[in-house]
Amino acid sequence: CDAGTFKETTGAAACSLCPTGMLKETTGAGVCSACPAGTFKATTGAGVCAACPAWTSSGEGSDVLTDCICLAGYTGPDGAECTACDAGTFKETTGAAACSLCPTGMLKETTGAGVCSACPAGTFKATTGAGVCAACPAWTS
Repeated sequence: CDAGTFKETTGAAACSLCPTGMLKETTGAGVCSACPAGTFKATTGAGVCAACPAWTSSGEGSDVLTDCICLAGYTGPDGAECTACDAGTFKETTGAAACSLCPTGMLKETTGAGVCSACPAGTFKATTGAGVCAACPAWTS
């Protein structure tokens, strides 16, 4: 059988096309293998597993671009390049959900993946989202 095709029986039976999400890169005997995680293949037969867009991933054997979903810490539509959550925002799950604001008393100073952390002892942050932890007024903690 040619690359991108296989057959399950010996003899004169015709070779079949590898299904979407699977590939066979060699000629001769062999089976089709699932595209690795982080890739997809939307066509049957010969071809390559294409890489998912930036900051996305997909499961093994993915067969459509929209199987590529945003990583935690990134947001955007399925199948498209994702953008990093801004400082002061977070997203702990994969998928297209929006980034959430860090609650009061917590901050995240970097973009992308990460969690909001409590302000250090002796400091506070009265707003949600981006900002800095300010020193507590004198004689307070």
